[in-house]
Amino acid sequence: MVGLTNVNFEFNQGRKCDSVGEAISAASLLAPGLPIGEASSEFGWYALQIRGRFEKKVAAQLQDKAIETFLPLLRQVHQWSDRRRDVDLPLFPGYAFIHSDLCPEIRLRVMQTAGVMGFVTINGRPDRVDDKQIEDLQIILEQKAPCSIHPFLRVGQRVRIRGGSLEGVEGLLVAQKSKNMVLLSIDAIQRSIAVSLEGYDLEIIGASAPWNKPS
Repeated sequence: MVGLTNVNFEFNQGRKCDSVGEAISAASLLAPGLPIGEASSEFGWYALQIRGRFEKKVAAQLQDKAIETFLPLLRQVHQWSDRRRDVDLPLFPGYAFIHSDLCPEIRLRVMQTAGVMGFVTINGRPDRVDDKQIEDLQIILEQKAPCSIHPFLRVGQRVRIRGGSLEGVEGLLVAQKSKNMVLLSIDAIQRSIAVSLEGYDLEIIGASAPWNKPS
């Protein structure tokens, strides 16, 4: 079961992230290699790399700082010798998303948050996450659609779900153990989830031909 908490985060894997050190200056916290006044002011979703097991703490701290935060959670059942308990764990461990501009004040507030390791960056600048990818992920979590972590993929037949609670969600069509699945990939952090297509209609994106179910 997948859960959703009112928290945003920024993520990146295999990309350079800012680091937090005791002697780091306020200027270097804002944007590596950039003057303070040139920090990105474009409003959108950005990924953060988070220290292990600090995801929920970071999300709560950012919310307390009035920074919109999104932390996808996956509900799992943990078994102890005497009891069972549902536990909400980060869907993408080590990452979170924030929805904001990156003016100097915001960047400083984010980087001074305990547990934040840095922004996901490209060429030294925070990498903006595709709004559609975040929107689709939020829909899947809110609707509690059956899904699971899947190896990250970039290529393949792209489709759009038509009808039902997942209307408009886009992803990569795959077949998994005779079940049709759509992969939703978050490019910035190179993570994917597989969503069951049972009961949904599909259309191929960018093609007029009808969709043929994979055998």
